[in-house]
Amino acid sequence: MTSRWIGTVLIGASLMGCWNQDRYFEDQVLLAPEGVSETGFSYVNKDVLNLGWRVYKRNCAACHGDLGDGRGYAAPGLNPPPRDLREGVFKFGGVIAGTGLPHTEDLERIIREGLHGTPMLEWDTPEGQIEPLIWFIKSLSAEGKGWRSADAELGERISIPEDPYAGDEAAQAAAAVRGSALYHADATCWKCHPAYESRETVWQQAIDLDVGAPQFAADMYESKPKESKYAVAGQPGFISILPPDFTLDEIRSGDQGEQIYRVISAGVNGTAMTSWQEFYVDAIEASAKGAGNDPIWDLTYFILQLHNDTSSVESIKERNGFRESLETPWVDPNAEDTATDDSTGTDSVD
Repeated sequence: MTSRWIGTVLIGASLMGCWNQDRYFEDQVLLAPEGVSETGFSYVNKDVLNLGWRVYKRNCAACHGDLGDGRGYAAPGLNPPPRDLREGVFKFGGVIAGTGLPHTEDLERIIREGLHGTPMLEWDTPEGQIEPLIWFIKSLSAEGKGWRSADAELGERISIPEDPYAGDEAAQAAAAVRGSALYHADATCWKCHPAYESRETVWQQAIDLDVGAPQFAADMYESKPKESKYAVAGQPGFISILPPDFTLDEIRSGDQGEQIYRVISAGVNGTAMTSWQEFYVDAIEASAKGAGNDPIWDLTYFILQLHNDTSSVESIKERNGFRESLETPWVDPNAEDTATDDSTGTDSVD
């Protein structure tokens, strides 16, 4: 009994020694937040990084790995796989996709809020530990990537305007109707996500918006896997990402209006999801001046409507009917000539 107790103490002492072991013995040069230095880089104190390392080891390493490579001991059983933090690429960084790295505020948001429907939980990290943790995460960037790249810049951060429909159910319902038209006929989000309206409705939406004839596809009511710029350490190539079905899947960045607005505006970095703020910039600016509706808020309320309708048996039956209708070739009710594509059960209209 005594030898077993001594062995347990020795093992515990050994683990505590590893837990408290420093990782950095000199300051690190990393991309700095805007305004910190004229060069854009700053020396990060080794003591700050070592505190961040201890917080990371306790909360993050099991999934993301000691090296930040996404190969922690818990990683093999996780879906989606943990992010390889060495690449410095983040899906929900709150900046317009492709413009640069996320800001410190958005890294803190991701840590504190987590990612819904994934093993990335909400972490209630104490105030005195969150900044060192974020600096440590930045320090994991591989040489020439992320916060260790001489060409790196912070991205264009999304500013979320006040919800114009807050507290007004009638206005929210009207926004969802407009959002459905934008989703299906203008932005054609169903080229990645599923469609949620009949072909007849989508056709009429396109006519009303004067955006040209929609080109229906045999898989329009399904999510389509899309290539990404994300890899899993130790595996070749990049992974494919399946865009969510908003009636079935969790919205990973959060299912509140502002959270959805942010992602639609920014896009999802490293994926096929582009920034719709750039696409609708003129309409957004006009809306801010009181002229017209903000299309991002309209899309947001349509997504919220879908997300809150997951328990509706009637909506499931309706979508099954939409799928079955694809067996009948589409014919433009207003056109004299159509070219039928029998291989897809749809029609292409020039």
